[in-house]
Amino acid sequence: MSLQVLPLTQELAELIALPFRLLKLEPYIKDDCMIQCPLRFEHGTTVHVVIMHTARKGFLRGTKEGISVAIAVLGGNDAVQSVLHRTEFPMPNGNHDMTFCMKLSAAVRAVAWRLYQTSNMGRCIDLH
Repeated sequence: MSLQVLPLTQELAELIALPFRLLKLEPYIKDDCMIQCPLRFEHGTTVHVVIMHTARKGFLRGTKEGISVAIAVLGGNDAVQSVLHRTEFPMPNGNHDMTFCMKLSAAVRAVAWRLYQTSNMGRCIDLH
């Protein structure tokens, strides 16, 4: 099974960015293929939510598109130092899929809460 990163359409990028904007965060598009949004924590750590439109090519199942979400610590030049959490979402059903937006928002908040509970980062100050 191989994973291919696909370019983001304008409509898909706006739909993915909507839950972050509602949380008063500022996501940005990088290289027309991913959306990044930094999350700052109390003890100075910054992790990034990295979202990509991907396609998985399976041997017998064909190609299946989806949205890959990773919570990662990035270093210089946006190089990934460590991935703290990774998940997949199915493609949204159209440009106004609020269920997708709510699931994405809940997943990001849950990972931020889990990092607060299990690591030494403190609370996420961006998600108060």
